[in-house]
Amino acid sequence: MARLVHYSDIENVFDAPGRAARLAGRIRALDASDAAVVATGDTTAPGVLSLVARGRQIVDFYAATDTVFDTFGNHEFDYGPDALRDLVADAPATFVSANVRDEEGEPFGREAGVVPWATRKVDGATVGFVGVTDPATDSLNPMAADLAFDDPVAAARDALAEMRSAIAAEGDALDHAVVLSHLGAGDDDLARALDVDAVLGGHVHSPRVDRVAGTLLVRPGVNGEAVAEVDFGDRLAVD
Repeated sequence: MARLVHYSDIENVFDAPGRAARLAGRIRALDASDAAVVATGDTTAPGVLSLVARGRQIVDFYAATDTVFDTFGNHEFDYGPDALRDLVADAPATFVSANVRDEEGEPFGREAGVVPWATRKVDGATVGFVGVTDPATDSLNPMAADLAFDDPVAAARDALAEMRSAIAAEGDALDHAVVLSHLGAGDDDLARALDVDAVLGGHVHSPRVDRVAGTLLVRPGVNGEAVAEVDFGDRLAVD
């Protein structure tokens, strides 16, 4: 059955090369033909190496771990919107973001490859993803002050509806729906408001495995301390 391998908030992990290598090794050990590797923000910054590389150290990490999707955390904007656009364009992972708007009020980074939703075949199942970021990011991070962050629940709901319509128009069926979230405590609101199987979260650094309104909520913690494995088998579970 389809699985997701999930990491988030790895932040300073690159300042300890051994720890970064162990994290990559663990992700690769969990990855297989029946899995997809995803992240949920604060993967590019902060950190000393990140300051030098302006977050671009993540490009090689994405490639080494075959990460397919990520969403924006508040620290993705540490080096400004233009640097982030350049990183998005060069990254092998696709950034999924439904609630960030650029300096002109348009969806952020579309020309660089950011998408509001995405799907992937995982072990024969169609898994759909939407991504949302903490709406307070423009006040949390001064480098994001010129951007706008829409209500994440409404943005995710719209992106899910658009995704489901597009899949139906192609004559396909959506087997699983997942939110890639960098909201922290706001994950509970997503779970209560949306018809999704799982909310994979970040932002808050304490690990979490829980259910709210029947929706699985997962948060792997900080600095690569843990990697979550979500199994869409007969019972949706985390190992």
